[in-house]
Amino acid sequence: LCIGATGSGKSEFLRTVALGMMTCHSPDELNLVLVDFKGGATFSGLEPAPHVAAVITNLSDKAALVSRMRDALTGEMNRRQEVLRAAGNVDGIAAYQRIRRAGAQLDPLPALFIIVDEFSELLSQHADFADVFAAIGRLGRSLGMHLLLASQRLDEGRMRGLESHLSYRVCLKTLS
Repeated sequence: LCIGATGSGKSEFLRTVALGMMTCHSPDELNLVLVDFKGGATFSGLEPAPHVAAVITNLSDKAALVSRMRDALTGEMNRRQEVLRAAGNVDGIAAYQRIRRAGAQLDPLPALFIIVDEFSELLSQHADFADVFAAIGRLGRSLGMHLLLASQRLDEGRMRGLESHLSYRVCLKTLS
């Protein structure tokens, strides 16, 4: 969770995290879903990177992707559970990676890091995303799915229990 008022450097922080992770990890180890609910400037230019699975904004030409994202994230959780089961019912992505490094003929299963800028705005327009994010919070670590949610302020009423699954907090310039 990252909270920062307007002008605090939140978007630069998110872009730096994404770029830093791409620099340190191959696309076989890490994929990113970048969501910008304030017009798309935060992740502009990152679309061609091989790590980037999707860049989703609230702009009208991308609006259909926002509603599809919920289904895609849920489907990805299910797909990862099936991959782990097919690999011998391993108990998580770390065990899967160990088996793969030991020589098993398994496809890469990169970590999926989902970064959402202005997630409060996303939740105000699509409240059902709180349930999807909470599910990722509950199951995501073992499946290799991780969230970084950023907003100008923490609106606990919309979080619906999500904050208990966000174990790290970065506070930039905040009003409270």
